[in-house]
Amino acid sequence: MQPFRRHVRLAVFVLIAGGCTAAPASAQLYVSPFFGTTSQAKVGKSVSTDLLDEATFGAAAGTMGRIGAEIDFDYTPDFFGFQDVTHDRNHVLTLTGAISLRKPVYSPRRGRFSPYAAIGGGLLRILPGTHTVAHSAAGLVGGGGAMGFVTERIGWHGDARYVRDLSSDNPIRFWRVSIGFVFVP
Repeated sequence: MQPFRRHVRLAVFVLIAGGCTAAPASAQLYVSPFFGTTSQAKVGKSVSTDLLDEATFGAAAGTMGRIGAEIDFDYTPDFFGFQDVTHDRNHVLTLTGAISLRKPVYSPRRGRFSPYAAIGGGLLRILPGTHTVAHSAAGLVGGGGAMGFVTERIGWHGDARYVRDLSSDNPIRFWRVSIGFVFVP
């Protein structure tokens, strides 16, 4: 139980540190709905997955400064696959906060474009099946991607994230690859 408490404290610290960082005046806020797929890296053991069965969707919001912060909510229905025999429903929800490092690139021909890397932590809510008990766990998330704009306020983003459950009993680890729109209010 002691290592779990350390992981929870670390996740809370990362969320607080991300929320308390001062954003420069030039940092813009953004909102980004996204959809994508997950690939299970480990669910007790390696599991081959069908990318069409692992659809995921959610929303992210954050700041676009060189050093920024973001909050990400993600829902993956049928994460463990649809059970044809029992018709059990299952899912994984993630709510994470991350600190991002960006390198904005400005070009007259390409407009605004910025690759980024992000690392953070948060909570995972895991429901393995209808007849099982859902549980929450602390998690870590890391990855990167790119964001570009076609107008001053509308753009796109592509993202790849590695999500890891910090629980000691049968941890969940997976990659999430997503694309989405970006809106600047």
